[in-house]
Amino acid sequence: MDRTFREGHRHRDAGRLWAAADQLRANSGLTSAQYSQPVLGLIFLRFAEVRFLAQRAVLEKQAAGGRRGSRVDDPSAYQAEGILYLTPLARFDHLLRLPEGADVGKAVNEAMRDIEANNPQLAGVLPRTYQIFDSTLAKRFATTKRKNIELEQLRAAVRKQLDTLVRANPTRADFLTKFEALIESYNAGSRNIDDLFKDLLALSRSLSEEEQRHVREQLTEEELTVFDLLTRPGPDLAPAERDEVKRVARHLLQRVRGALVLNWRQKAQARAQVKLAIEDALDEGLPRVYTPDLFKNKCAVLFEHVFEQDGESLRSR
Repeated sequence: MDRTFREGHRHRDAGRLWAAADQLRANSGLTSAQYSQPVLGLIFLRFAEVRFLAQRAVLEKQAAGGRRGSRVDDPSAYQAEGILYLTPLARFDHLLRLPEGADVGKAVNEAMRDIEANNPQLAGVLPRTYQIFDSTLAKRFATTKRKNIELEQLRAAVRKQLDTLVRANPTRADFLTKFEALIESYNAGSRNIDDLFKDLLALSRSLSEEEQRHVREQLTEEELTVFDLLTRPGPDLAPAERDEVKRVARHLLQRVRGALVLNWRQKAQARAQVKLAIEDALDEGLPRVYTPDLFKNKCAVLFEHVFEQDGESLRSR
């Protein structure tokens, strides 16, 4: 099987794959951001069916030779093996059999809703944005049999997702390291195309969870970035101390916004005021478990973060 990332063929193959991806996007009127999430969802649906059908075959064989009766339609028989249970309407082959002109986007939305209903661990997680596709475009994607094209699309979508997340929060760089390690192992021949596909899909799910972490922490995305910079690395914090650091993150952003002026990076006095705002916020609010050396380090880290972001996104709020 061709390896699309191998040296020597890499650029030529990548050009072919991107050309194929552009054909799928042609005349859709969608931006990359609109397109990537539904594409990842369709890839997920196809992958889920492959695992489901393999387990179904195992259960059918067991039913033929055992006394327990058939469990092929028992969701727990799949979930016990870490496999999603799919009803007929949630299976990929159902989409392939839809008649010409059918609303494929609606059918995929219903499939996702059905998967969540039968697999409670996914409740509220799966996207429902497939009706932005017209039926022809969705059907063309669903019926493609070229694994290398699907892999390249998934790789590109995950990379775009990663770039956005790491740009907003540098403590997420470990996700990028994992992504690069996956690609490198594939290039070296220690991971086949199916394994890479599965691992990239799992990484994408982790990234989607990371995108929502600020909601679980009851912070804005910017506040979460400050919180992460203060705690990664940081001292071991008790729950009450974590809450204190969250309050510091909120208060620090307010202080910094009050200190920012136009073109502040080019003005020595303005830079000094931003540094002072950061130091004051941390000195007033950080728990005592932060030593003087750690305090200085965190002041420097946060100033560098604000400086690299240019403060414009903060100043405009």
